[in-house]
Amino acid sequence: MRLDRRAFVAGAAAAGALPWRALGACAGAPPSAWDQVPAILARITPPIIPARRVALTDHGAKGDGAFDCSGAFARAIAALNDEAGPG
Repeated sequence: MRLDRRAFVAGAAAAGALPWRALGACAGAPPSAWDQVPAILARITPPIIPARRVALTDHGAKGDGAFDCSGAFARAIAALNDEAGPG
């Protein structure tokens, strides 16, 4: 029985004979997109979100379980956005 390269590499990897990172190098494949993850994460600056509280009832919400409070949510979000300023 003759094995082709793909079957050999898959079998060796399944048996633990090859580390997973070596699989790409064995096939002569270009670096994986996953190899770029550390550099991408290093460029990301997480946002600073201040802790703010707002009472939805101040914007027209009712806590009766029947009233549609969508408008109150929109007004509260807009008020918080206005408070934060441009940016």
